[in-house]
Amino acid sequence: MKTTNPDGVASDPTRDSSVRIVEWPAESEELEALATAGTPRLVLVEEGSEPPLCADCCQDWMWRTDDEGQKRLRLHHLAMRALAHGCGVPRLDPLGLLHVGLRSVHLPHKEQMLAAVLLREFNGVVSPEQLIEAAWPNGIPRHNVLLQRISVLRTRLAWVGLEILGSTKKGYSLRARQGAMRSGRTGGFEAELDSTGGVDATGADQ
Repeated sequence: MKTTNPDGVASDPTRDSSVRIVEWPAESEELEALATAGTPRLVLVEEGSEPPLCADCCQDWMWRTDDEGQKRLRLHHLAMRALAHGCGVPRLDPLGLLHVGLRSVHLPHKEQMLAAVLLREFNGVVSPEQLIEAAWPNGIPRHNVLLQRISVLRTRLAWVGLEILGSTKKGYSLRARQGAMRSGRTGGFEAELDSTGGVDATGADQ
């Protein structure tokens, strides 16, 4: 089954996952290795076997099933939970698709530049000067363009369960949205928003 992101781009929900799927008990050694490496993993337990108990937030388990919808849901929730606890970082590919767990969203060119800087300091703080230097090395065309671009980027990233906190005074931080991790929903988020007004939702380059 394929899903469609806000740009109408179809993607295979089982592709580009940061979560590994492990069969239990057949792949017990691999599970141990993944746990040691801190890799997020979903354990598929054979019927009649005792599930492996683990307090690690980067591990979850379910009975082996043909219900692909349930499996995708578990995988995405686990990917978001792992991000929130510092396991793994979202990935921006050469085509401008930002991947988070089982979801992806396409970013316009300038937003790709901003996202690349924020991803390098995932969960950390990036100064406005760093963002401006990356996206507009010859200087910004007007004083509020960074605020507008951050607003566009926030809207796009909400689809994949990420949020940008902060402002031009405090700097910006990219992280997993806690509401998305708990509920699996991606619409809306709590953040200290800059007042931008009249942002072009298409994200035309400036």
